[in-house]
Amino acid sequence: MSKEHGAEPKKRPDAVGEAAQADKAPPVSIKAEWCKACGICVEFCPLKVFDTDEESRPVIARPEACSLCRICEQLCPDFAIRVRRDKEREPDK
Repeated sequence: MSKEHGAEPKKRPDAVGEAAQADKAPPVSIKAEWCKACGICVEFCPLKVFDTDEESRPVIARPEACSLCRICEQLCPDFAIRVRRDKEREPDK
């Protein structure tokens, strides 16, 4: 409908804005219900992306440091870690 009929048209979601939000998603994620808190990811991450919380469970402390090397994903015995595959990180300028 047009403005002259008194109704504002519904706005479509901003596809560019949604894409920007997707880019802000951490490059690595932990599926908490699968994680047994073994600490392998914390111990072996070469860039120290992970840390532990007060219950010794892994948390993603420095997502911006992730290089997408996938060591954590490959070593996780519980398959609880996923590293984003959809796009490579842009090189630092």
